[in-house]
Amino acid sequence: MTAGGTAVSLTVWVTPFTEIPRRIPFFSANRHRQRLGNLLTFGLAPTLAFWAWFLFDVQDKIVGDFSSLRLAIPLAGSLITLAPLLMQHGEFMEEDLLAEFNREGTLEGWDLPAIQHRLNKIDRLYYHIVLPLGLLAAVALLASVATVDSIIPVRGGWETAAGLIVVTHFGLTAASGAWGFMKALAVIPAAAATVRLRWSPYRSTPSKLIDKAYSVLQVMGVIFSTGTLMIPVLLIIREHLSATSQVIVLIYVAYLFAGGLGFFTIPSIYIYRLLERHKEEALDQLAPQMEALVLRLRHADRLPLDEAARVYYSLQALSQVRGEMAAQHSLPPPMRTLTRSATTLVLPILIAVFQVVTAD
Repeated sequence: MTAGGTAVSLTVWVTPFTEIPRRIPFFSANRHRQRLGNLLTFGLAPTLAFWAWFLFDVQDKIVGDFSSLRLAIPLAGSLITLAPLLMQHGEFMEEDLLAEFNREGTLEGWDLPAIQHRLNKIDRLYYHIVLPLGLLAAVALLASVATVDSIIPVRGGWETAAGLIVVTHFGLTAASGAWGFMKALAVIPAAAATVRLRWSPYRSTPSKLIDKAYSVLQVMGVIFSTGTLMIPVLLIIREHLSATSQVIVLIYVAYLFAGGLGFFTIPSIYIYRLLERHKEEALDQLAPQMEALVLRLRHADRLPLDEAARVYYSLQALSQVRGEMAAQHSLPPPMRTLTRSATTLVLPILIAVFQVVTAD
């Protein structure tokens, strides 16, 4: 509730990958159509440009020393179609999560106005972050046309145009993923700092919303890690890029490795600290009762036998409850969590191994 007593509902601004299909009447009816709208709006033209360029200009012109590009380029090209759909899917998950917070967040003790304030701040930065970062890919290609053309045909009217369409499309999508990562990192601390959970040792989890949020963030980490499909191509051609482009490539590769891991580890740290803090507060609440009982037991010889026994067993019961509370893990690792985390960590490694094995 706000100061005036009105209920606050969390709302989220969505990127063009989700918003534009919703503005087209035919696609707006449901999410299945919105996915189709995303594919036709953001995936179709770049995908056709990519495959026309690869099949007619690249496939037969790759020199022997770089034959692994015949597999690495289509692998990276799959992102042209998949990345906008994955970005949209992540936003669908975010909307569903916020709907859960609107239903149960206040009851669990979450400060919805504080979360909304942080969401609004990062949403306003979307274009300021995405456009500069996304256009770096096009800048890197233009700066290296001459050297890259010795490996992959990118010089010439059609080749350069197709390359710019594909690279700019991928750059903007990847930058949107970076913005989503920054958004998660901005919102989680605000939510963790203001929540007042009703922690209880008798429940399987202190907050169902934490479990749901954690699950969503880990799926987003897996989605984020699909960007590593670009790594083989980048590492193969890196030495033939200009110095500036090489720096951009290295930063991007590091960002892909760190980002997928970050979606898993950073929420884990904040959630662990949050639950530990509430567990310690609950333990501290038992202290006055236990101290009073211990003080009475020190003078047990002055108490009637039945009262001394009652004090003793009360202290034993509180000690047992305290022990059970202290033994609870603040971050239980369910199997689905471990599986998703492993995927997030292993996918980049598998891609890197592929690059090493297939390189000539």
